[in-house]
Amino acid sequence: MGVFLSAEVDRVGDPLYGQLLRLGAVTGLDIALIPVAVRAGAEGTGGVSVVEIVPTILNVRAGQVIWFGVVAGRPGSVADFATVASATEASAETLLW
Repeated sequence: MGVFLSAEVDRVGDPLYGQLLRLGAVTGLDIALIPVAVRAGAEGTGGVSVVEIVPTILNVRAGQVIWFGVVAGRPGSVADFATVASATEASAETLLW
């Protein structure tokens, strides 16, 4: 999954592609939301960082990347559950507009 953070990915290859293809066949689903990373983001004002969630949406049958993004929560300690929850909420708002 590290390749998502260092280059633009249009399609995933094996072994991830094969695993997703099999999972899609078992579940009958064509699309998967994959969390690529959850990390401390850039520091904001006062030296307080944010939690970033890096998700991607893939077409499991073709291995094609449909969407990739970085979503940040509110500033706060990365060890604070509320800060992590704010990043999760921001991610859901971005995906479910």
